[in-house]
Formats: sequence, structure tokens, C-alpha cells
Amino acid sequence: MMKTRMHSILSIALIVSLMLSGTTVAAAGITDDGTRGLPAAAVTAPENSAGQQQVPAPKQKSTAYRAVGKATKFTYVYRSASTASGRVLKLGPGNLFDVSGVSGSYYKVKAAGKTGYVRTSHAKIVSGSVPARASASSATQYRAVGKATKFTYVYRSASTASGRALKLGPGNLFDVSGVSGSYYKVKAAGKTGYVRTSHAKIVSGSLPARASAPSAAKNGTVGKAKKTTYVYSAAKSKSRKLLKLGPGNLFDVLGVSGSYYKVKAAGKTGYVPKSRVSMSSAKAPAGTARRIAIGKAKGFTYVYASGSTSSRKVLPLGKGNMVDVYGNSGSYYKVEAAGKAGYAPKSKIVKTATFNSKSAATPKPTAKVTPKPTAKVTPKPTAKVTPKPTAKVTPKPTATATPKPTATPAPTPSDGFYTIDNGEFRIYNNGTRARATTDGINDALNWAKSKGYTKVRFAPGTYLIQCTWNNRYIAPTDGILVPSGMTLDLGTATFKMEANSYPAYTIFGIVNKSNVKITGGTLIGDLGQHTYAASSGSSTHEWGFGICISASRNVVIDDVTIKNMTGDGVILEGSYAALSDGGRVSSNIKVTDCTISNCRRQGISVIGATDSELARNRISGISGTDPQYGIDVETEFDYVVTNLKIHHNTISGCSGGAINCNKGANYDVYSNTVTGNNIIAVRCSNVKIYGNNVRNTFIRVMPYASNVTVENNSLDSDSWVFFG
Repeated sequence: MMKTRMHSILSIALIVSLMLSGTTVAAAGITDDGTRGLPAAAVTAPENSAGQQQVPAPKQKSTAYRAVGKATKFTYVYRSASTASGRVLKLGPGNLFDVSGVSGSYYKVKAAGKTGYVRTSHAKIVSGSVPARASASSATQYRAVGKATKFTYVYRSASTASGRALKLGPGNLFDVSGVSGSYYKVKAAGKTGYVRTSHAKIVSGSLPARASAPSAAKNGTVGKAKKTTYVYSAAKSKSRKLLKLGPGNLFDVLGVSGSYYKVKAAGKTGYVPKSRVSMSSAKAPAGTARRIAIGKAKGFTYVYASGSTSSRKVLPLGKGNMVDVYGNSGSYYKVEAAGKAGYAPKSKIVKTATFNSKSAATPKPTAKVTPKPTAKVTPKPTAKVTPKPTAKVTPKPTATATPKPTATPAPTPSDGFYTIDNGEFRIYNNGTRARATTDGINDALNWAKSKGYTKVRFAPGTYLIQCTWNNRYIAPTDGILVPSGMTLDLGTATFKMEANSYPAYTIFGIVNKSNVKITGGTLIGDLGQHTYAASSGSSTHEWGFGICISASRNVVIDDVTIKNMTGDGVILEGSYAALSDGGRVSSNIKVTDCTISNCRRQGISVIGATDSELARNRISGISGTDPQYGIDVETEFDYVVTNLKIHHNTISGCSGGAINCNKGANYDVYSNTVTGNNIIAVRCSNVKIYGNNVRNTFIRVMPYASNVTVENNSLDSDSWVFFG
């Protein structure tokens, strides 16, 4: 067995420069003759009399450099706060440098006479302190400093659909200027945008509930929260939470809806429970004076911009959706629904309540009684009296109360998402009723698709899922089965597999579908609660998946946390039939920026897929049943895996190894960071393995592999490459 060592050699110009500055240089890795070189530290500062490394005093003023940092792993000084900007200098573990400030997820530093930027995640401050940003912000502009509590993004606006401006890692700092709904308005690394409040916390300073005190509404009414509460999207606590209010937070009061006030706070319009707030000025309005009726959609229709079906569609209405009616315009009602005003065809709307136009604002019509006629007696012509007719009273019509809106809401107007109404579909987000919840979610997704929705959002909470698939040799038939053409924003919701004894299950199944995206959320398997009952289908119970993608195309799985599966976090596979029998594999699948941990079999398995990508995932703690790899490329049947890109993943703590190129052909493995976990090529062909950061492990190309290229990988002194 031949072992080959790989290393990088510092350029002569850099070595001369470092020697002139009084810095000792050591090349990492192995020398050209195959012998072990010096320890892997690339730059070593001079030592003092105590043997401690010292950074020469900077020539700038003492106020320019506020702290001293130390590299905690092999890293680089970059030209700017981006890994794409180019490397200025390599640093080894323990190398020291001056720190002048912070720029997003980077320290601004000076090391060995070179200035640049070092990742905060690759270093730590050992003396002094650094402010949250290099220069103080205007006190009136930036009021607080925030810190990301998990991997997240700075979005262009207060919506995940607005596009990502910047990625943040746990611990990255940013300036906060205000709050917009469930987002902080921030500035990080020179980028301004919005960060989810659930993905960050304030570490210094404070923020008011809104940037400025609310102006009094036209009626002069301002409310104040007596205790912590929420602004809801509808007048019910089960509707979507738009904004959190703390004790003392103020808001404008726009009207009344049952036991809720209609309010506007921090730019959000919604409803707050009367019991949680008080009026701080004027008197709450009794209701809406201009409304003449409440209507309900008899079938699917639209609210139009004018009284014509050829005008712009403002809002779709599903069967049973409620509208406020404010007037008539030919064959249309002038209506308002979900905060949108427009016109709805009279033929599609049935009135459920009407209001007296002279009434100031009483939404409940007063029961109207037909006057009782006076009993009339026929004069007595003789002794015979004509019988007195019984006074006939017209029956009182039953008072029609203002109907409650049906549970199916219209999509959120601001970003086009339809938020699933849990009450309508009998979905429980309190971690109970797994069967009802699973069926309800599937019903909701199919309903949304039938109504033309393409983007769906889940309310926060824990959804208990049941999957009785239990047959690994056919495609998934249970769990949450995602339709084609659908984007699911899981947000902060958790989807937990009900404890079971099935050898196979999946929380989300994407089976023979196309154009699907799942983003956000947390998926939790039943590992630790699973019953490993004897089964003819699988004695190892290794087929419990977070997401199963079968014979599908154009699928994106992004920023999802997956853990505790009895099998794999994610699996990419074919149609459960051989290609020679008309089967298919998946294509154009992207699994990006996910966190996958504590699964028994694999982090990600690629069984059959073409033109796909696994990038920037964080995989750890894979252990329990073979193969136990972070990423495993291993085909079944006569399936193929081609044109696969595995890059920029961080993998550690997997019992089998980091990346197993067991089979497949014509794909690349590059720029991954693996620690203590190997990269192996077994029976694959035409595979390139390059630019990976390998720590305390090896890259191995086995005799069965063909045409495998291994080059330009960065190995520490405890790592190697060998063939055989």
C-alpha cells in the first residue's frame, strides 16, 4: 500500500517578506521526498522570554488596534470580508494577530505585516475587546447590537421570499436599527436588510416595539398592551401571529371585531385580544359604520380592482371566505377582505348579515318584529257574536349574529403565501393527534394546490407526524406527501415523527414530483423512542428518513434542521423500478445549508440522481448502523449518479467517515472540511477530489475505483492520501 502526502508550499516572495519582518515560517504537511515536514502552523510569531508568542507592536496609534486575536484552527487572512476576495496569508492554530474591529462574520486584523480579514469562527480574542462594529454608529440610527443564534440570513426585506443579501453564522454580530414584524432591521458586513427575530437575540442596547410612537388613529384612539400578547392576522388566537407586543407597547386602534380590537402596530395591521390591552386615549370605536353587510363566497372567485373581471385580480377567495360589503356597483359588490379592497361578483357572494345604514356601527342587526295587528271584532247585529279572530303575530325573525369568518384564510397579501389554517383542516400544532395532523396537512396542501396557490407557510408549533409506509420496496405512501409546484416555508415549526416500530418511514415524501422547495423548520425522528420490532422487511430498521426524494426533479431542500432519524436525514433515489424496466432517477436536486445530526445510517444518501448538488451542509453524529457516513454515494439497481457536486460541506463525528464515493461516475468532491472522518473512493469512476480541508484523517482511493483524481487538498500533519 503506497501512501502519498500532499502539502502546500509558501511562495518565495512571501517567505522573504516574512523573514524580513522577523517572523518564523514553517511549511505544513509533507516534503517532496515523502518525509514528514514541520508542524502545520504556517506563521509563527517570535517568542518572548517566557516562550509565549508575541505579535510585534503595531506601528499605528495604540487606539487603532483594540485587541489581540488567536487562530483556533488553520485559516487565512483574506483581502476583504469574504472568502472569495483572495487569500493574503495563511494562519495556523495558535498564531496571534492584532484586531482593529469586526465586519460581519470577520475580524479586521493585521498579522505578519499584512492587513485583512479573518473569520470570527476560526479565531478568538485573547486580550482586549472589540466593539460590535469598527466605528461607533450614530446613536439615533443603530440602537442595539444583535447576535445570530443559528445559521440564518440577512434578507432584502422582511420576508424569506425577498432574497438573501448575506449569510450569518451562530455568534455573528450586527447592528439593529429597529423591528419590522418578526424581523430585525439590521446592518451587517456593510449590508442592510432584515433578520428573523427567532434566529437572533439582542446582546446590547434595546429596541422599542416600533421605531416611533404610534400616531393617533383618525378617531384618536391609541391602545396599550397590559401584558405580553400578539397581533394576530385574524380575530382569533389560532390565526398567524404577525407581531409580538410587550407590556406598555402602544398601537393605533382601528375598530372592533368581537372580543378583539383591530389595530395597527409597527406597520402591521391585525387583531389583539381586548383582555390583553387597555385604551390610553379616547374611546374605542363601536365598529365600522360604512359596512352594509357581511358576505360569504359561494365558490372560488376573486376580488377585482374594479367592477370588471378583466381588471386586475387583487385577491383570490375560496369557498366560504368572508368579505365585508360596503356598497353596490352594478353586478358587483364593493368589498374588503384580508385587508384588500375591491369588487366581487354578486353572483359569487351570498349575504349572511345586513346592517341598517342609519346605524352608527352595530354589526349585529337588530331583530325586527312585524307589528302585532289589533284584534278586530265584528259588530253584533244579533245575539250571535262573530268569533273574535285570534290575534296573529308575525313570528320574530331570529337575530342574525355577525358570522365568524370561516377557518380557511386568504393568502398573506404581502408575500403571496397561503398560511395553513390548522383549525379548518383539524391540524394540531401542540405535538398531539399524529394521524389527524398528518391527514390534515396533506388535505391542506392538496386544497391549496387546487386553488392555485404555490407558496404555503406553516404556523409555529410542533406537528406530530405518523407514517405507516412501512415498505421500503415501494415509494412512500404516507407521511407528508408534497405536491408538485409547491414551496413550503416551515418557518420555526417542528415536525416530529410519532414513536413507532416501523422499519421505514419518512416525515416529508417527494415522490415523482417536480418544482418543489422546502425551507426552514426542524424535523425530528423517533430515535431514542423507536421500537426495533422483528420485521421481514428490515431487521436493522435503517429506513427512517427526514425527507425522501424519489424519482423527482427540480427540488430544493434549504436551511432545514434534521436530526434523530433511524435512517438518513435526506435520501435522493429513483422510482423503485430498474431503469431497464422503465424506472427513473431523480434530477436537479439541491440540498443546501441544512444541519443534519444524530441519524443512525447516513446524513445524506444519493442512490439515484443526476445533475444535483449537496452544498454548505453541516453534518455530524452519524452512528448506529452501516455505512454511517456523512454523505454516501451508493447506487441501487441499475441507477446512475452523474454530474453531482459535493462541496463546502462541514462533516465530523460520523462513525463510518465523511464522504463515501462508493459508486457513480463523473462527479466532483471539493472544498469540504472534514475532521476525523475520511473521504474514500471505492467503485466510482471519473471522480475529482480536490480543494478539501482534511484534518486528522485520510483520503483513500481503493483499487476498484478508476480514473479518480486527487489534487490540491489541504492536509494537516496528521492526515494523508493513499491508493490501495
